[in-house]
Amino acid sequence: MKAGNAGKDVLERLVHVISEDGFTLTGCLFDSTVKPTTGLVIWVHGVSLGFAEPEYVAIGRAVAAAGVRFLSVETRGHNFGAWLRGPGGSRLAGSAWEYLAEAPMDLAPWRAFAHGLGEQRIIMAGHGWGAAKIVFDLAERGTDGIAGVAFASSGSLVRDQLDPSKDAEAAELVAAGKGWQLLPWGTRPGMAPNTVSAQSYARRTAIRSYLYGGLGIPPALSKVDVPILAWFGDAEGREQNDIADFFDRIRRDAVSAPKMHTKILHGGSFLYTGIEDQVARHLVAWSRTVTSPRPRARSGEASR
Repeated sequence: MKAGNAGKDVLERLVHVISEDGFTLTGCLFDSTVKPTTGLVIWVHGVSLGFAEPEYVAIGRAVAAAGVRFLSVETRGHNFGAWLRGPGGSRLAGSAWEYLAEAPMDLAPWRAFAHGLGEQRIIMAGHGWGAAKIVFDLAERGTDGIAGVAFASSGSLVRDQLDPSKDAEAAELVAAGKGWQLLPWGTRPGMAPNTVSAQSYARRTAIRSYLYGGLGIPPALSKVDVPILAWFGDAEGREQNDIADFFDRIRRDAVSAPKMHTKILHGGSFLYTGIEDQVARHLVAWSRTVTSPRPRARSGEASR
């Protein structure tokens, strides 16, 4: 069917994939019906959000209308709480009950789906915490087949936004077999809703050094060896110096990236309400500066 976006010819199709551990995930593919496509963007949602947020849909329609496919996907961390359906029954998930270490099991089938569409230039774009999921995935699984990454308003990519004083409380609940219980409101400052389960908190603490670096461990971002686009909106409630610090930190950590481009979106809140066309325009323009990735040798081939 054609999307009702000011008469632009865009096809919208609901799609489903199965995570590597057997759970159903949903997404939406936005595709132009009148222009030849030149690439594809995989868009990963932020904390407590889903694949079909109104702003995501508007961005997807604008990107597709410009001739670039747009695949908005959900991970097991969609919305605040969610039930995953799998062969062994249901599982409690959502942003309050997700574990970052499981993100690659969700993103792998979306990457495979995108490659199956035949596009040669695939960009992975993460909104907020979605960017951290992408970085963790690429650090774990590699960037093979990915042409570039875009980090949309992701302060959590470079600093942990969990209250560090809850370690003991989370450990106590987990030890008592109550890891599913939520920690006090305010555990996740700046987020809405602003708490997580004790188990999620405990597991996040365990991989903090892997994501952000420390104690001789390089940050996960150092393994991302494709071009990077990073942006923030100027109406997100952040100070200009804070945004500049985020950009500087990403530059310092992304030692393997061949190039990085940064952008400030004018009038942009965290959700980009009202500036979706601006987001789409910058994303499409940058994606067309990125070349298709070359096939990489499989493990062991280079030494033969």
